[in-house]
Amino acid sequence: MERNTPDKRGDESSLCRENAVERADAYLRTVEPYPGHFRGRGLVTCAGGERYNTCAWVLIKTARALGCTLPIQVWYLGPEERDDRWVTLVEDLGVECVDAAAVSRRYPHRGLAGWPLKPYAILHSPFREVLFLDADNMPVADPTYLFDAPSYRRRGAIFWPDDRKTACHSQRWAVFGVEYRDEMELESGQMLIDKRACWPALKLCNWYNEHADFFYRIVYGDKDTFRFAWHRFELRYAMPRRGLARVPYTLCQHDLEGRRVFQHRCLEKWSLQGNRPAPGFQHERKCLQYLDELRRLWRPAAKAKGEK
Repeated sequence: MERNTPDKRGDESSLCRENAVERADAYLRTVEPYPGHFRGRGLVTCAGGERYNTCAWVLIKTARALGCTLPIQVWYLGPEERDDRWVTLVEDLGVECVDAAAVSRRYPHRGLAGWPLKPYAILHSPFREVLFLDADNMPVADPTYLFDAPSYRRRGAIFWPDDRKTACHSQRWAVFGVEYRDEMELESGQMLIDKRACWPALKLCNWYNEHADFFYRIVYGDKDTFRFAWHRFELRYAMPRRGLARVPYTLCQHDLEGRRVFQHRCLEKWSLQGNRPAPGFQHERKCLQYLDELRRLWRPAAKAKGEK
């Protein structure tokens, strides 16, 4: 299953450009206060199947090799995305795998396939403070220090910039009920969120993604649902001044002091079948070694089943 393909279940004929703000306001009237049972800090990602499990392996191995001791959760969707052998391998690295389909029996959602799983996993992870990374993203240094950045402590979130802005005449501003702002869009391959500080905005973001079959016609995927949800509550977030940089197949993001901290290999994901060199990609040799290790340890369940 492609992680960028939202589930189309449900009839959203009643949700349209003219009533989207009213419908969001009606939803917000049902949101309960921050529940207070979340604890600690953690790293959350979403993965399932050979393609994304391969990427998540590189992410996990890199984070641990860099000294990151944060608890890690990998969220997947149902038995078709679970591979028991892979789960065992990452559990040995201090990783918990969570079935979002099982969680949704208690906290229902219209359709979690694809990008909508991201805010859902953030929302329902046990951590109060969440560093979310896409499975095809990886840190170049232990990212734990970001939790102590003064601007994050003040505002409760760090988002990272995309390389484009939303035009002032775009319908997006009206659909989300937000006044025009001259600002960069978001690149949501990495996000740092304190749920206590941002609870209503995160709930609204999750609602937007629950109705992805409408809102994804207005914005490209999940990334700007975070931006517009935060703006609905006039919540400020920290953002690095240095914009994203590019090396082959990869978006490079920086910390608040301008140092590279994440490499989002979204344009050509890691593969067990081989990977083209990416000049300028930090720790590339180590990543390739992790892939060699995974080839020795793991045969994806779908392939193993096909060989029987």
